[in-house]
Parts: sequence; structure tokens; C-alpha cells
Amino acid sequence: MLTVNGKYLYKDGQRFFYLADTCWSAFTNLTLPDWKFYLDTRKAQGYTAIQINLLRQYDSSCPIKGREPFAIIEHDDGSYEYDFSKINTSYFDNVEKMLEQMQERGMVPSLVLLWGNFVPDTWMSHFVRNCQIFCVNRSFS
Repeated sequence: MLTVNGKYLYKDGQRFFYLADTCWSAFTNLTLPDWKFYLDTRKAQGYTAIQINLLRQYDSSCPIKGREPFAIIEHDDGSYEYDFSKINTSYFDNVEKMLEQMQERGMVPSLVLLWGNFVPDTWMSHFVRNCQIFCVNRSFS
């Protein structure tokens, strides 16, 4: 965990330089081997943090089959919305594994908990109910 003292960030009592890459759709779109390769590459390049969305953003590429955080309600107009009452525990188990891989490399995750398309009355919210289906053969398991 990072702490702040004055104008500096600290990690484990040492000043910390925050150099982050954005891998917004890592939790929905990357396999664990690809994630490890990505982290090793970024670590070698000097990155200290990765910024990731916890939920999929509206304009992301198709997630891996079954890789949605909640059950999906599909609509006739092609839109869908998450059923937030039905958590996909395997999704969050995978997120935990991915975060552990970051921790093993001494990298800091910066999680975006709620992308703008899930927030009413933002510029993104008019696109869909809470997300748009761009993929075929999706399923929630």
C-alpha cells in the first residue's frame, strides 16, 4: 500500500516513484500467462504501477468467455446490463490471482472501481443501459 507524506508517495517506508501503465481491460481480457508476460515486460521497462478497471468499460474489446463480474441481462436492442445481485465469483477469484502476480513483482495496482458508463448522467451513460454488447457467443458461467 502507498502512503503519502507531504508531496511524496511511500511504499514500505521508502519513497516511491509512481510510473503507471494503463491496462484497463486486463481482468476481462487477459489470460494468466499473458498477464504474467505483460507484467514481466512492464517491470523490466521500469513501471511501478498498473491502472486497471475492475468492471469492463463500454468501449473495450470483447472479454474472454465467462469473464464478466456479474450475470448479464441481455436486451432485444443489443444492449445488456449487469445483474449486480449475481456475482460471478470465478471472475473475482481470477482478479485476486492477477493482483497476487503484481504483488510478487512489487508492482502497485491502481484500480478504477467504476467506469463512467456505469454512472448515470455522464457523457458515456447515454450509449447504453450500462454496457453495449459488441461480442457474439458470450455466456456467463
